[in-house]
Amino acid sequence: MDYLTTRGITWNRNDHRRGYTLLETLLAMVVLGIIVGSVSAPLRGLALRSRLSRSTTTVSSDLARAFSLAERSQRPVRLRCDEAQSALVIEDRDSGIVLAAVTALAGVTLGSSRDQISGAGGAGLTSAGYPRRAPAVSVPDGLVSGDPTIPRGGPGNPDIQYLGSGSDALAAVNVDWNAIVNGGALVPDAEFAANSDGGADPAYRLPTGGGFPVIYAHGNYTFDQGSSVVTGLLIVENDLILDKQIEFQGVMLVGGTIIDTAHVGDAQVHGSVITGLNLKLPGGALPGYPPPAPLMLGNTGTTGRQFMWDANAVQQAMARFGPPLVRRIRSTRSDNLPGS
Repeated sequence: MDYLTTRGITWNRNDHRRGYTLLETLLAMVVLGIIVGSVSAPLRGLALRSRLSRSTTTVSSDLARAFSLAERSQRPVRLRCDEAQSALVIEDRDSGIVLAAVTALAGVTLGSSRDQISGAGGAGLTSAGYPRRAPAVSVPDGLVSGDPTIPRGGPGNPDIQYLGSGSDALAAVNVDWNAIVNGGALVPDAEFAANSDGGADPAYRLPTGGGFPVIYAHGNYTFDQGSSVVTGLLIVENDLILDKQIEFQGVMLVGGTIIDTAHVGDAQVHGSVITGLNLKLPGGALPGYPPPAPLMLGNTGTTGRQFMWDANAVQQAMARFGPPLVRRIRSTRSDNLPGS
């Protein structure tokens, strides 16, 4: 062996080990790329086949559900592919519109971070075919102002659902409002005179004995129930005034708008709310009242408002009714397709 000692360090002159050259490194990378490419193509195909299989299962399941819904409700339904939401939707063929937590035919102003409007809920449908998830807000095109981040649609549904032009929106909300307010289309369980105030006069307080009664208020109505929970189908010919704390479960049909005058306590509504229905009347208003104003969801003091879609509450409130008074509230569901 031939050794060289320099400053106490011994070197072996015959040790000629060396690293890889640049050419060898490039060649190895090329070979590795070819191997990876040959393996990844089959893997991509396998993943695509898996996604296709799951999508096929989803479509097959929803077809069966659509047939079941049509047979159970004796109403036509259709399947629609919503490309924007990457969702398959079962819907009532008469309307094609999903009801929301809040539907405002005269428009809506969203104005407070304390407010909560949600279409979220469980998956699937109720026993009568009501979707457990829905859009948070439905309005005619261009009639939303304020903070658009407040509404939160249920999975597979938009935060704000635009119903088209004003006439399209009126046609989409299949409530025969003229028959209700002018035709005596139903007999209410409780009825209040015009401009009744449930807070000022106990005689005008909404029933809280359980069940889901039909409650009819002529003209304006002031809702002030304190901590009591009210359930039912509440029909107000003109404006509904929320005063102090309220909790309601069911469906609110309001000819005008909802006015929040409360400075203490929260307003909680679980079910579905439709405002601006007087626009569906001949002339667009009740005699003696102006046309509906936009729904103003702005904060007043320390209060907050919760409008939460609740399919079970809607189903119970509407259990006694079918077409033509109120056509079945949209037998609709959305399934996000795999791979979206």
